[in-house]
Amino acid sequence: MIFLRIFQILIFFCIPFMAASIELSNEESKIQKEALRQYLESQLSDQDVCSFAPAINKLEPKEAVEHAQRDYDKSDIYFYSVADDFAPSRPGFEFEFSRCVIFDAKWKSINVGGDAIVCKEQSLLSQKAIKYVALFNQEMTRLVRKDPKSYPCRDSINPTNKSLY
Repeated sequence: MIFLRIFQILIFFCIPFMAASIELSNEESKIQKEALRQYLESQLSDQDVCSFAPAINKLEPKEAVEHAQRDYDKSDIYFYSVADDFAPSRPGFEFEFSRCVIFDAKWKSINVGGDAIVCKEQSLLSQKAIKYVALFNQEMTRLVRKDPKSYPCRDSINPTNKSLY
């Protein structure tokens, strides 16, 4: 019985240290991934331009709010996602995810190359797209919360719920 109690205390003190070491290795992994990204980008020729660069270069983050307002006024309510990893991210989208939000709501996606580096400036294009999408989604979210109009998922609008996407 005493051995079991000592074992429980030992585990109790070891778990936080194990979690800290896992977090540190995740941070190291991010640093190594960024170093690899920079190296590979420097090895690409100037002709290795991202196929999605023209679409992202048309996006101006300072115009995202106006774009959201203009489309909302036309009752064209949608949100953007960014194809930037295994699953798309949805910066600035704060509604509760439901079946309706996933299947019935209107979404547009911006391709930023996922997690593969195949072209120069991929990370800068990704940052620009994410900034634009976050501003657009935040404004569209604000407008839909104020007056849902034709948004099909009114039950998902919950101002206290902040999604991690």
